[in-house]
Amino acid sequence: MSTRSFFARRKRSIAVVAGAVAVVAAAGAATMASGPMSAAQQSLRAQGTLPYGIGQDSQDIAGVQESQELEAYGTPGQSLPSDRRGRQPWGTGSERVTSNLDRGVRVSDAPGVVLINTEATSGEGMGTGMVLTADGQVLTNYHVVDGSESVKVTVADTGNTYTAKVVGADSARDVALLQLSGAKNLSTVTVSQAAAKLGDTVYAVGNGNGQGFLTRLQGKVTGINEAIDVSEGTTFGPSSRLTDLIKTDADVVQGYSGGPLLNSSGEVVGLTTAASAGGDVDGYATPISEAMGVVSKIRAGEESGTVRIGPKGALGVQVGTDPSAEGAVIVAIPGDSAAGAAGLSRGDIITAIDGKEISSASELASLVGSKEPGTRVTVTWQNSAGTSKRATVTLGTSTVN
Repeated sequence: MSTRSFFARRKRSIAVVAGAVAVVAAAGAATMASGPMSAAQQSLRAQGTLPYGIGQDSQDIAGVQESQELEAYGTPGQSLPSDRRGRQPWGTGSERVTSNLDRGVRVSDAPGVVLINTEATSGEGMGTGMVLTADGQVLTNYHVVDGSESVKVTVADTGNTYTAKVVGADSARDVALLQLSGAKNLSTVTVSQAAAKLGDTVYAVGNGNGQGFLTRLQGKVTGINEAIDVSEGTTFGPSSRLTDLIKTDADVVQGYSGGPLLNSSGEVVGLTTAASAGGDVDGYATPISEAMGVVSKIRAGEESGTVRIGPKGALGVQVGTDPSAEGAVIVAIPGDSAAGAAGLSRGDIITAIDGKEISSASELASLVGSKEPGTRVTVTWQNSAGTSKRATVTLGTSTVN
């Protein structure tokens, strides 16, 4: 099971993905809230402010006390926690001094923004999401829920908590759609019809470091169509590329993942996805039009390329990576596993799936997870005697997202 904590790398700095749906909706399901500004928003605009505190002087917004800030962000010299508790990919305080970060302003009015908490055997995770429909479709980053076994979503403005199911995701674009169980009449975010432009003032809203409440960071758009390389697990791990990103100078930290990047009218222009770690902070967001393009494919049931709908396939083994072995080492295998019935056992090394060579546990998980439950695959492995074996296995249904 993967508990990814991405690093986004450029030549001079490392960036961490900051810290996303359900059974395909029936025809006629609600669509994203992308209409004109509500009467309440118009009224607030007339008063010189908008939801999320936009237009309001930060000194006039009550909520964040110094003790709360220190608890959420740590004291100078401490390392910052990751989106997955128990891991600290941002490095030590000597690499990144928390006292120099903009800690943001606490937000008490954030229609459509939710806090996401996940559980897995390896630990807990946290992030942010956006409500797209009144019946509980939520957009977030895939890495927020990747590898989780349980997802809970709390509506920030009401405190109501729902169990969430992952409907579908695009791991390559780091986008996922969730469905909240039993949700109705939820407030939604408003999606901008105009793209962000260089120099625009923007606001990132999120559950910074899993603090349990929302804060807002202000910044400027400093780049459009940016590309970064992201690696999973460690700085030197396998990497993939994210493109067409919005770059800002907002001091985004872990936990903002999946949250909205808003324009000066309080409309969503991006999905917060990554932030640099070390030196001056650069935030990165996926344009909302691109994220909603993935959502549209999921809603339509268009599973193609890197878009997956429904649960992952599962081989029925737990694997690890041994630096001295080329492949994925089986560390545990349930008695009722189809892989076990095919002859695989603890200590065997899986070297290929359908003829595609496997070099690590994460590579095996990614390949198997891209296939549908019920798919028949040919597994090649090496047993403890060094003999190469091959068998056909029918994939089961994964219990992790």
